[in-house]
Amino acid sequence: MNRSIIGLVFLAVLATNLFSIEIEGFREFKWGISPTSIESKEFIEKSVDEREKISMYELKNENVYIGTVDVDRIWYNFFDNKLYNVAIFYHGTSYFLSLKDTFSAKYGNGKKEDILGYKYSWSGKTGNISISFDPIKERGMISIFGNNVTKEYIKHKEQLAKKSAGDI
Repeated sequence: MNRSIIGLVFLAVLATNLFSIEIEGFREFKWGISPTSIESKEFIEKSVDEREKISMYELKNENVYIGTVDVDRIWYNFFDNKLYNVAIFYHGTSYFLSLKDTFSAKYGNGKKEDILGYKYSWSGKTGNISISFDPIKERGMISIFGNNVTKEYIKHKEQLAKKSAGDI
């Protein structure tokens, strides 16, 4: 009896580990890190919105390959000086399929989000990934979010909206 219970607990833990994914950031950048704390990389500021506390950066000499796909650009988005999102832009149907396969290899089969199969997502305790493709424009985007800092950003946006209500 005890062996059966121990075996079931082991299988439950194993199954949980196999099917729970952790999205802790992108490459060596973890959620919540500031652009100034990474001495080995040079971030190039692209835009800043002080009211929303958002800044967007690209990396100088960025490796723009994900697997065999040469993506167009990678943006690192910070809220209140903390990494909360990475946006990756690409073009081409074959690139969409390759990128979907690469993310599936790392995180398992994603959830198909539309009937045509041009959007997939992966959700984890620490982050979320969405990969989408517009077949008419032949353009696509991967968006990777850190859950905790994104929650802070959403709360900040709600507070801004309440303050802005007085402008009406």
